[in-house]
Amino acid sequence: MKLTHQVEEHNVSYICNVSCERDPAYDNLAGPVWWHVDTPTRAGPSVTGELILNKGFCIKYDMTVTSNVLGGDVEHILSAALQDISGEVYLLNPTASILAGLFRSEHVSADLPDQFHMRVVATESRLKTITDPFLIASMTADLIETDLLTLRSVDSLAQRAIIITPVHLISVVQIDEQVIGLTAVERECVESANASARSVFEAGEAFSLRTPPLSKVQQTLKSEIGEGVSEEFRSVIQTLQHTNKMSNRLDGVTLSLLVAARHNVLLYEISKWGEDVGVASKATFSRTKSELENKGLISTEKVPIEVGRPRLRLQVAAESVAEADPEELAENAYALLNN
Repeated sequence: MKLTHQVEEHNVSYICNVSCERDPAYDNLAGPVWWHVDTPTRAGPSVTGELILNKGFCIKYDMTVTSNVLGGDVEHILSAALQDISGEVYLLNPTASILAGLFRSEHVSADLPDQFHMRVVATESRLKTITDPFLIASMTADLIETDLLTLRSVDSLAQRAIIITPVHLISVVQIDEQVIGLTAVERECVESANASARSVFEAGEAFSLRTPPLSKVQQTLKSEIGEGVSEEFRSVIQTLQHTNKMSNRLDGVTLSLLVAARHNVLLYEISKWGEDVGVASKATFSRTKSELENKGLISTEKVPIEVGRPRLRLQVAAESVAEADPEELAENAYALLNN
């Protein structure tokens, strides 16, 4: 059966070509179900997907968007969504790229007056995944510390990523390499969405990060290790932030060890600092140091002390790490670690 129909989702209008058919891929589903699956296909301003009904059957649709559409990338969508906004903003089910995009937005900063408060809600597993990268977690912790952002976890949240502000809501859809935002501004719709999001947020559980705020990491690095190390660490972080590589898999331990090695810092000093500030334990620093040695990125030399075992001074072993500008350090190290 095939038909053409106009439908609305959150007051966003679509022209749909719909077909209901049996699909063997869903034969093993147990019990009646109804959920939405995006498929990464696009033809102009359209979205395709499936609504799965009971086991073995699904409605497949091809939706041509007739509402306001924000295109481009995550930063563009967030910039448009957050411009001139104050009050509460809800971010439901964000991806790592959306959360990272917040920190590249000119509208999100602890230094801005009269800024909105971002309420982020997702399942616990989603929150753990998107805050796993060190830089995203530490910058999120900064906003939490300054009371600009709150994380809440819920048992389930079915919809795709949605941004809800006092004046509009935007459903964020990833299609191929492009990100689009489907926007609704009708007052009744926006008020209803805010009320629903508020209920979901208030019913959620507080989600705590174990990563320290980035500002604290940088301040203590300067006071306890040295200004040169702190400034180079800051340069590396800023490069990752502004070049869309905030989800770079180099964690805080690896980054701090590499920068420390370029300044011949003692392993004891950098690992003690890291444990005290909450980046990681001394054991984790020691284990990561061994991994970097085995990969040929750093080396150590023994430094005798008056009492006890000699301490280890960190040194750079890889030429591409030793000679890299701070802006290139993370990328060069990442390439060597993944050879």
